[in-house]
Amino acid sequence: MVSDIWLMKEFGNRESWTKLVTVPYMRYSEYLCYIDNVLYISEDDQVLLEFLNGLKSELVIYDPINGTLKHQNIENFNDLRHDDIYVESLISPYP
Repeated sequence: MVSDIWLMKEFGNRESWTKLVTVPYMRYSEYLCYIDNVLYISEDDQVLLEFLNGLKSELVIYDPINGTLKHQNIENFNDLRHDDIYVESLISPYP
């Protein structure tokens, strides 16, 4: 199983989709890892990916030139990962 990453070069133009890279599947322990998010693509086409590994997220750099996947060890990454909603306002949310 592989995943293709595509980029729309011109917003709204369906004909401008371009395939950037094909990422091979990964396996950590007993889980298959699925791409949850493409976070960054560098000028030399390395791709920072967030993989879903069971119930945890893993950061991985994929280098399509060398065909390598490098796991990034960041302590407590899953504890740092959460969504917040920010709304700019002059009114305090606290009474």
